[in-house]
Amino acid sequence: MADQAWERARLTGTVKESLESECMELEQRLIQTQKEHSALLATCALLSGALYPHLSRINLLASQRMFLEERLYAIESFKSQAKELAETLAMEVEDVEQGRQEKRPRNLMLLFRVGVIAVIAANR
Repeated sequence: MADQAWERARLTGTVKESLESECMELEQRLIQTQKEHSALLATCALLSGALYPHLSRINLLASQRMFLEERLYAIESFKSQAKELAETLAMEVEDVEQGRQEKRPRNLMLLFRVGVIAVIAANR
């Protein structure tokens, strides 16, 4: 019986030592994991600090692009209106020249329209 008790005590001591060893190993893992966690947080902070100015720059460039696209659309619209005006004036001038050749009196309304169109075009 004493041998059995001694054997149990020895086994209990061995179990205790293995548990203490495992506990120390887990504590070391915990410390290492905490260090890695803090290092990752610092890295994330550095990356976000480095990327924020680029994000601001991207937003600024996007707004400038939108502004330039609006300007380009306005210019294209102006060009098409100017082309249409030039064609209209050319047609009316041809009509006026034909009228002169026929020696009809000038159409004052037509001259007024040509003048108004020219003034509108000049004010653009």
